[in-house]
Amino acid sequence: MRRALSRDPLFIKATRIDAMYGLTNLMDEALSRAEKLPLPALVQYGKNDQVIPKAPVFQMLNKLPKATRKAFYEHGYHMLLRDLQGEKPMADIVAWITDHNSPLPYGTENWN
Repeated sequence: MRRALSRDPLFIKATRIDAMYGLTNLMDEALSRAEKLPLPALVQYGKNDQVIPKAPVFQMLNKLPKATRKAFYEHGYHMLLRDLQGEKPMADIVAWITDHNSPLPYGTENWN
């Protein structure tokens, strides 16, 4: 996957400062409104994510409505669906779409 991305002319390899500024502002705004999320949601996160740090993710998760489903993956990385175990978070998405309350086949709901 990384090799394919390195050859993809549409993949951004160098990020401009204004794009990072916009992204961080968007993330701040999302965090400030997290408790007001009006729809059912499934949030997935990999323990080995080297892009989005654990602390801010858990800060956001603690603000989300109680009905929000959380799925954590012990061996997951940033791009969960493109990972070597991408079929597991995908199966959890399918299970969640089918029934928001059914157990997820792979993601654990509690992770420290």
